[in-house]
Amino acid sequence: MKQLKESIYASLEMSPSSGRDHIERIAVERVREDPDHPEGVDAQLEGREPNWPK
Repeated sequence: MKQLKESIYASLEMSPSSGRDHIERIAVERVREDPDHPEGVDAQLEGREPNWPK
């Protein structure tokens, strides 16, 4: 969350489109680091409900 917050502040010094791209890139990186990401993607591609760990 800290890095996302920092990216928002950094984007204030950029053009609107560059700022949006910067924040989006950071957000996507954070999501991909989540351990549930591979199961969610696989489930979506296979057309099934995800099997989340309990």
